[in-house]
Amino acid sequence: MAKTSNVSGSLAVSGDPSAYQVTGITFTAALTGLHSVDSVAGRNVVQRDSYVSRQMNLQQFPNATFTASAGSVPATDGSGPVEVSAAGKLTIHGVTRDVTATARAQLNGGKIEIVGSMSIDMTDYGVSPPSVPFTTVDSQVTIEFQLFLARSS
Repeated sequence: MAKTSNVSGSLAVSGDPSAYQVTGITFTAALTGLHSVDSVAGRNVVQRDSYVSRQMNLQQFPNATFTASAGSVPATDGSGPVEVSAAGKLTIHGVTRDVTATARAQLNGGKIEIVGSMSIDMTDYGVSPPSVPFTTVDSQVTIEFQLFLARSS
């Protein structure tokens, strides 16, 4: 498992709790910031991260970007998280495919917290599963995300 905190993006929210509209969704993750969060006894996973970075050609394709023109937000009374989804496009390794992101969103203080996922097959994006001596990688990948959004000034 690998993660990055280097994510940027934006979306526009309008309406009120009875009828939110979300438009102009764009998020980009810097894949060059990916690092392993697991460990392998007696192994240096930093070397594995470097190998995977080279195999995925992150120097040429450093980002993954999700875009959607709109997302669905059901009516809410503000008492807890709501299920949201956005059909859009995911670009990885210079290849763009249709995907649907599903998530739970809630107001948390003055911010919107969105936690969700989407599943892809990395071979659909021209990426072969990395092959390293002590790890097997499946081509089926679940991309999980946790976003904290604040009003822009």
